[in-house]
Amino acid sequence: AAFARTYTRVITDGTVGVLDHEDAHTVLEYTPPLFIFEKTAVNVSTGEDPATVATPGDTIRYTLRVENAGGSDITGFGIVDELDALNGIPAFQPGTLNVITVPAGATDNSDPNGGTAGTGLLDIGNLSIGGPGEVLLIEFEVTLVPVIANGSYVYNQSRAPYGGNTLAISDDPNVNGPADPNVADDEDPTQILIQSAPLFDVDKISTYLDGDPNVLLAGETLRYTITVQNIGTDNATEVSIVDLIPVNTTYVAGSTTLNGNALADNAAGTSALTDGILISAPQDTTPGVMNAGVADNVATITFDVVVYPDVPDGTVISNQAFVSSPPYGIADVPSDDPRTAVPDDPTRDVVGNFPLLFAPKSAALQIDNGTPGIVDPGDTLRYTIQVYNNGAVPATIARLADLVPNDVTYIADSTTLNGQPIGQPDGGVFPLIDRIDISSADLPPPGAAEGVLNPGESAVVQFDMQVNAGVPTGTRIVNQATVYTNELPNVLTDGDGNPATGPEPTVVIVGDAQTLSIVKSVTTIDGGPAIAGATLEYTVTVRNVGNVPALYVTLTDDLDAVNPGYLNYVAGSATLNGLTAGVTFAGTTITADYFNQYGPLAAGEVVTLRFRAVINPNLVDGTTIVNEAEVGWNDPLQYESASVSIDVGGVPGAGILSGAIWHDADFTNTLE
Repeated sequence: AAFARTYTRVITDGTVGVLDHEDAHTVLEYTPPLFIFEKTAVNVSTGEDPATVATPGDTIRYTLRVENAGGSDITGFGIVDELDALNGIPAFQPGTLNVITVPAGATDNSDPNGGTAGTGLLDIGNLSIGGPGEVLLIEFEVTLVPVIANGSYVYNQSRAPYGGNTLAISDDPNVNGPADPNVADDEDPTQILIQSAPLFDVDKISTYLDGDPNVLLAGETLRYTITVQNIGTDNATEVSIVDLIPVNTTYVAGSTTLNGNALADNAAGTSALTDGILISAPQDTTPGVMNAGVADNVATITFDVVVYPDVPDGTVISNQAFVSSPPYGIADVPSDDPRTAVPDDPTRDVVGNFPLLFAPKSAALQIDNGTPGIVDPGDTLRYTIQVYNNGAVPATIARLADLVPNDVTYIADSTTLNGQPIGQPDGGVFPLIDRIDISSADLPPPGAAEGVLNPGESAVVQFDMQVNAGVPTGTRIVNQATVYTNELPNVLTDGDGNPATGPEPTVVIVGDAQTLSIVKSVTTIDGGPAIAGATLEYTVTVRNVGNVPALYVTLTDDLDAVNPGYLNYVAGSATLNGLTAGVTFAGTTITADYFNQYGPLAAGEVVTLRFRAVINPNLVDGTTIVNEAEVGWNDPLQYESASVSIDVGGVPGAGILSGAIWHDADFTNTLE
């Protein structure tokens, strides 16, 4: 070659003790090991093995398996894993790295807060592995952060350093097949799909701004305070809240605030909440953004109303807000009054110094002698009635009355009050037929016999009924009890446990028949009377009261079916369970196709259709507007309908009584 040089030298050993080219050298042949370096994951929180999906907050156990598939023994190498090296946004909680298993003689220099992201660095050194077939294992656990975007992946991969080089990179055998040390660059990191979602805690309380803070009087101002917090595992956008002005009140102009900042009223001069607003928390004030897992992420909304000055004492003012986030399929999350034990209940206030009662009634299979989970003849039902006093004063002379419904027989000596037997032995005669005194559980005898329900307390009555032999499939066992007190009109028990839908009977279906119930209500959006030109909001609630899923569920509402021309639909206002999907409007008919949008309606589940309509401005006061909705299901089709009426100029929920009224103090149902 052009640059080749030839030198002649005499080899001597004149530099003894100096390692140079004149010395003799021994060269040993070294064959590097072929590592099968695999990494797998188990979801400790759910038990899934191998882990393919996880929820933020789950604990993941990673197992590193190193096998010498050929080549020499090797000593002094390590395993290093910077936990979040492959994740653009840190996915692991700092401080949660916990090394479970290391080989004997290895050194553990791991740091639970190490790595560039500070979320953990696995560092195992002084590892040795013998010849072909030798295996070593390392296990560690780490916890995912509380909030990770739904549909994203959490990645993790380890490497084996030695002498400044990398001997091998881990491969997940569950991704694209097992590791193959003879194939370059085929190493796949472990990947876990995240399943997460926002979850909203919506609370609503009321305070009285005038006079006694514990008693609301006609003409006084009532302030509502709503707090919304995303307690879920994913951040949310497009979060909105809707809240109508309650009946029998007038909105205080300019009183609506978000996080202490005044909000402009809508064009109709009432709260912007009636049409819905995007909300946010102080942590991020971007409209509609509600982040999870961070501080200061509570949105606070307030507004004031004045109770009508002429409403009678005992009138209940009821109000409930609804929160939605359509991109996540979240709609109509109801506010809850945290001061009561009733879940997801509207905020209810009673005018005057009165108790405030609510009495849900449920039935459950106590003895299932037939088809599992299905009510059959011979099965025993346990009814539970819980009477709450959510007011500020006691309810006195409290009594509960009920009848034995058709198609069942009372089980002797099964009636209890607050877990204690009552009226026993009863000889098989249902004690509630003649009424029983009820008292809150905080009152031991003799107070229990006095019929007192203290504020914030409740009484629980239970009894058993057996379904009679030969009762046909599809039979409805319908039952509703009545609560009597000295202070209030009679209170009926409620079958669905929701005060917002009014008291409904408790219905049990015999057999595996598909059976639905339907109820309908109406209110004005501004809380005022239903004057000509006012906007009404209708709510249609359909519940599967059967024991099996219902097929082909579709709701329809023809605005002109009963009173043509009385109502004009507000375009785009109809929603099905808070979303517009599955809802159409043609001519004068709203159609909500639940089945084709969501599939069968499961037992116990509810479908809610809401829509708005404007009263014809030419109607005169006193005109009655009747609107009817219908639900169809099953094949062949079955139908149920429900209607609601309102008088132009009238207030929803109020009426006029003609005739006589008296206080039936001796419970004889006779005017004396």
